[in-house]
Amino acid sequence: MKIYRNITDFDPQKKVVLTVGTFDGVHFGHQKIIDSVKTIAQEQDAESVLLTFSPHPRLVLFPENSSLKLINTLEEKTERLEESGIDHLIIYPFTKKFSRISALEYVRDFLVKEIKVSTLIIGYDHQFGRNREGNFEYLKDLSELYNFKVKEISAQDINEINVSSTKIRKAIEEGNIHLANEYLGYTFSIKGKVIKGNQIGHTIGFPTANISY
Repeated sequence: MKIYRNITDFDPQKKVVLTVGTFDGVHFGHQKIIDSVKTIAQEQDAESVLLTFSPHPRLVLFPENSSLKLINTLEEKTERLEESGIDHLIIYPFTKKFSRISALEYVRDFLVKEIKVSTLIIGYDHQFGRNREGNFEYLKDLSELYNFKVKEISAQDINEINVSSTKIRKAIEEGNIHLANEYLGYTFSIKGKVIKGNQIGHTIGFPTANISY
């Protein structure tokens, strides 16, 4: 997988099958979208491309709200995406200026002119552009104008509950790791540095570790 942090460095040699999103957790639903991107890219002899953003848009748009706890660090997310077998990963810096561009500008100037999208694969709840004005129906109209195809992946359910990063975060916060793992499609883990704590582990019969991350 090739990784790009500058959009101008991306220079596709074939057609581009693209998906876009924050992909926090790279969960079961995300994996379904990625599999579709890879399958269509193979069918079209094209390149599979994933566009994501850093920092997470909510951290930029609502900096006063510090309650958002991401499932993955950017490094962890990149590792998961590399394991998925995608050809190209574009990590685009999300800024307030970028958030203010219209849905039309985003599609025309960014997806079409810069990334040269041929087929766009999105999740069922994908919205984009200033004030989240763009959606699947809007993309269908623009796809005819700018000569690309668009496909929407329907909601993926586990026990009739839609998979989402929000539900995974809640399951983790509530200590329901088994449910979180079902949503993720892999075993959740955290990384950090073991630091010295209050040394009370020996008083409860087993050692503990204090993690700073």
